[in-house]
Amino acid sequence: MQLAVECIFCSACIRFVECCPQEGLTEKLWSGLENFVFDWLINADRLVSQNEYPSLVDLRGLLLDLVAQLLGALSRIRFSSVTERFFMELNTRRVDTTIARSETLSIINGMRYLKLGVKTEGGLNASASFVAKANPLNRTPHKRKSELHHALCNMLSSILAPLADGGRSHWPPTGVDPALTLWYDAIARIRGQLIHWMEKQSKHITVSGIDDLNWEMDPRCSYQYF
Repeated sequence: MQLAVECIFCSACIRFVECCPQEGLTEKLWSGLENFVFDWLINADRLVSQNEYPSLVDLRGLLLDLVAQLLGALSRIRFSSVTERFFMELNTRRVDTTIARSETLSIINGMRYLKLGVKTEGGLNASASFVAKANPLNRTPHKRKSELHHALCNMLSSILAPLADGGRSHWPPTGVDPALTLWYDAIARIRGQLIHWMEKQSKHITVSGIDDLNWEMDPRCSYQYF
């Protein structure tokens, strides 16, 4: 019953946030929504364990997807706050334990609906900075390195996919050449590193989103032009 209520609450919040200007709520209320999102991503296994409550697996999955959509909606107007919180949460979980790894993967998965801003210089700068910092090969945990790489590749692939599918008529924005340089540098750097890594780890290419991410970053991909 509680999970169903949380799903209804998340759905209502998504609709509200999608049409609400930043000045529509106080900073305290915006922060409260962010805390709600990250609390669920971090504590989902403790609150609703898949092993202890197998009958709730589907409802739990629906709730976490709604939580991720809410985070994406929040990023539209609070991009810096959401992404700073994301990297902060990852950095506090660098210790290699089962719990920390599970929380890290849940947080990364919850970022898949993040909205990149590419229409203004400020938005493009912030997006380029995020992409550069989210480089899957920047993080090398002690064990199961590829698991984290795969999760980050899946995340970036999901985030970049809407840009690849977007209209080319809006790209590139005018008067933002320095920001465009940062964007292309960040994309090219990750793609070059991924190609090098894939050549050494060919057995991993067919799993996860690594090959998908490589395609999203291919120069032929439409997001380079729209």
